[in-house]
Amino acid sequence: MSSQDLKKIFVVCGATGSQGGSVINALLENPSFNLRALTRDPSKPRARALVEKGVEVVRCNMHDRAEVQRAFEGAWGVFAVTNFWDPEVYEKDPGLEEKTGKMLADVAKEKGVQRYIWSSLDDPAEISHGKFKNILHFSGKYKVEKHIRALGLNATFVYLGFYMSNFRDMLPPVRLASNVVEFRYPCSQSTMLPLVDTTHDTGIVVAAILDEKNAKKVAEPRNVVRIAGGYYTMNDIASSFAKVTGENARFVEISSKEAKEKQHMDEEMIEMFEYFEKCGYYGGADISSTQKMISGKLRSWEEWLRETGWKGPKAEMEE
Repeated sequence: MSSQDLKKIFVVCGATGSQGGSVINALLENPSFNLRALTRDPSKPRARALVEKGVEVVRCNMHDRAEVQRAFEGAWGVFAVTNFWDPEVYEKDPGLEEKTGKMLADVAKEKGVQRYIWSSLDDPAEISHGKFKNILHFSGKYKVEKHIRALGLNATFVYLGFYMSNFRDMLPPVRLASNVVEFRYPCSQSTMLPLVDTTHDTGIVVAAILDEKNAKKVAEPRNVVRIAGGYYTMNDIASSFAKVTGENARFVEISSKEAKEKQHMDEEMIEMFEYFEKCGYYGGADISSTQKMISGKLRSWEEWLRETGWKGPKAEMEE
C-alpha cells in the first residue's frame, strides 16, 4: 500500500467557486489529504487546472442525490457549500438551497463522513425576533445548520462575512459624470460590515480548523467560526477605497425606494441592508477568536483593493 493510499479523502463542494476554490488551494500541500473536487462541468478551465495540480475532479450536480452519493463515497471529510445565486435556486426555487444543503448532510451521515464543515450563516429572523424574515440566502443556510446538528455529524460551521468582491461584482458603487465614485446603499454611514476575501480567507480558516493543534481554539461552544478580515463602517469602506485607489469616493445613504428604482436592488437585498443596520451582519458577534487562531493571515479591505487593483466602476451615471 502506497503513502498515497493512506491519505484521507477530503471532498470539496463547489471546487471551482470562490469558497471551494480557496479550500482546494489551501489544502493542496497538506500531506494528509487526497483532494476530491466536485464541479458540474469538469471540462471548464478551472476544473482542468485542478487536474493538472493532481486533484481528483468529479462531475457532480449538487442537487442530485445519486451523484452526491457517488461523490461522497469513501470520504473522510467534506467541505460543503451551496450557492443561493445559482439560477436554479434564485430564479426558479429559492427553497432548493435548503433542500440541497440538508441532502448533502444526509448523504455525509449515510456515508460515514467523519469531519464535516458547512458554510453557514446566522438566521436574521431569529436574531431580529421575526422582523427580518425574508433574507433567504442567510436563513436557508442556518436551517441546514440546525439539521446538521440534529444528525449528530462531527461538524464545524464557518460563517463568511460580506464578500469584498460584492462591491466589484454584485452590488457595485456608481461613478458619476463628475468622476466621483459613490457607494450608495440603503443603510446609515455607521453600519458595520465584517468584510472577507473569500478566495483567500476561506481556505486559510478551513485548513486551520482541520489542523489538530487548533482543536481547542475553534471558537464558540457551538463550533462556529466567523470569518472576516475586520469590521468596517460604510464610511470606512468608501474612505479606504479612496485612500488606496486615489479615486474621489464617498458613501451616500439612499432610501429603499432609490435602492429599488436606481440601484435595481430587489426586496431581499434591501431588507438585508436594513438588517445589517439594525442587528449587525453577525448579530454583533465578536470575530477576534478567529483572527487569533489565524494569526493575522486574513486580508484587510485595503489589502484586497491593492491585490486586485480594482478602482471602481467604469460606467458613468448622471448626477
